[in-house]
Amino acid sequence: MPHHICTYLYELAQEFNRFYEKNRVIGDEREALRLYLVDTYATTLKNGLELLGIHAPERM
Repeated sequence: MPHHICTYLYELAQEFNRFYEKNRVIGDEREALRLYLVDTYATTLKNGLELLGIHAPERM
């Protein structure tokens, strides 16, 4: 049931977008932690897309 993966990735992207909109990443006192969150998000999204057979671009 791949639609569950699609739904999860869509909701994850929405949550990440809200986080990124409201929080400074570079230059914040918690920069290392926030960079870790960004990296973890990107890895999760890439892996999920690969499960669906979709190539994720390296850069946007």
